[in-house]
Amino acid sequence: MRFLEKLTMYGANVTIFNSHLKQILILEELMLSYQTYKLLHYLGFMLLFFGIGGVFIPAMAGIKIQGKPRIAAFISHGLGMLFLIVAGFGMLARLQIDGIPGWIHVKLAVWLVLGLAIGIARRMPSWLILIFIFLVALIAPYFAIYKTIS
Repeated sequence: MRFLEKLTMYGANVTIFNSHLKQILILEELMLSYQTYKLLHYLGFMLLFFGIGGVFIPAMAGIKIQGKPRIAAFISHGLGMLFLIVAGFGMLARLQIDGIPGWIHVKLAVWLVLGLAIGIARRMPSWLILIFIFLVALIAPYFAIYKTIS
């Protein structure tokens, strides 16, 4: 109980659920706010497209990037993907929705396509591919706002 006493001493809102198998501890005050998750989600989106742009633009110009610029583009894309998924599920946890609704499945499919987008942009650079990537990316906010599939 020393851990719980320390948490309550620092002002954390602690809720304890007792069950036959284990004791579950929920720390509401130590979770990030919905707005913080949303900000991280936007940051992930920007990093993702910085990475895609860092690979796509030189490929369109016929330049093969190597070394640190290539690594920076791929790291930016990877960090963007990580921020998107972590912040997205953090927001979902904050909404306290039971299960995973259908609109989340659509957003996960978009996330997977955007994960493949950096490789596609590097191997097949064309304006059609870039437009396709942006159109796929616009599907995710549509389903997040309107939640048309339940």
